[in-house]
Amino acid sequence: MSRSWSEEEDRMLIHWVTLCQKVGLTRKKVFEKAAEKIGKTPNACYERWKQIQSTHQEMSWISSKKIRNQWEREQKQLKERIDKLEKVIESQQKQYETLLKENHKLKGDMKFFEIMLLEEYQLLLELLGKRNHARIHGF
Repeated sequence: MSRSWSEEEDRMLIHWVTLCQKVGLTRKKVFEKAAEKIGKTPNACYERWKQIQSTHQEMSWISSKKIRNQWEREQKQLKERIDKLEKVIESQQKQYETLLKENHKLKGDMKFFEIMLLEEYQLLLELLGKRNHARIHGF
């Protein structure tokens, strides 16, 4: 019965398998060499390597799922912020249009009162009898 693998043996296995693969050894030779260095059988090294790879892939999948979920949350938050900003813009656009209409009306009222004031001033000058000596600019 074989004993379980220690963290140190796992690190050694990863190191030797990676090194032997870089050199270009066949799979059989890779695990024979790793087994020789670690003190386990080639088959035990190969089986442990598959477990390590499987765990690594599972961790990568979990990590990518976590990242995807985080990304989806951020996307949802951004969409909510965009929707809120679009509502603010729409509200401000309506307020702007209302103010433009009010401004136009006030300009018309101001023009009306300017004309009224000039007429009243002209009438006042006539009443004072100074019509021949005084003149309003532009009237």
